Amino acid sequence: GDPFAPWAAASLPPGRGARRPLRARARATPPGERGRQALEAMTTGIRLKRAGLRARHPAATGAELEKLLERWLAGDE
Repeated sequence: GDPFAPWAAASLPPGRGARRPLRARARATPPGERGRQALEAMTTGIRLKRAGLRARHPAATGAELEKLLERWLAGDE
């Protein structure tokens, strides 16, 4: 099959059946793989947030950036 088919389906306008191939693929993914994917997405998100904090606070030390990140993770930002 077409390896890009799931992504093509995701780009369809919302409507009846537009997301059906993605749901079927998600249901067929083993739980361990879904967990790994979730952890990878979370790690990427934290890296992106850290980079954004570094860009917004260029004079901050590494420790200060980690404190800002901890506050964001705790929902205090």
